[in-house]
Amino acid sequence: MRNKSEIKQRVGFTLVEIMVAMSIGMIALAGIMKAFIFYLGSVNLAEVNIQADQGASFVVQRLVRGSPATSGLRQLNFNTTTLVSDSAGWTLSESATNGYQFVKSNKTISDLKGNIIADNVTESGVTFQPGNPAISISVEVEARNGRSSSSQVYETTISSRNN
Repeated sequence: MRNKSEIKQRVGFTLVEIMVAMSIGMIALAGIMKAFIFYLGSVNLAEVNIQADQGASFVVQRLVRGSPATSGLRQLNFNTTTLVSDSAGWTLSESATNGYQFVKSNKTISDLKGNIIADNVTESGVTFQPGNPAISISVEVEARNGRSSSSQVYETTISSRNN
């Protein structure tokens, strides 16, 4: 028969067993952490993509329909509208105070009264022929959050309601 001291020594886990169990647990935890970090990066990138998409959509909507401060491109009389475009940006105007301009160095589109319509516009182009009843416009909006960045390009053709 065994004595009580032998039984007490055999109860529980050995140090080696505990170390092996902890090692397996740490490897599992490291895998879970890696998956979680990847998930957070994916969520961040998705948010940035959504911001860029919404930003580009907002810019085009503001240009076409107008803002509280100015009328949109649809309201311009294309027979009297002029386009000035160069590497620094473009200005599309019907008069001295009615129209829009893109300034590449500021990454902004504003009306000719100085109200900023949109920022973070990395690129924009306008195609317009005087007397033509349509303007083609494209905008590229960039969004950033940490190391994630995204840009979205929207293009549209606008017909005047005043011609």
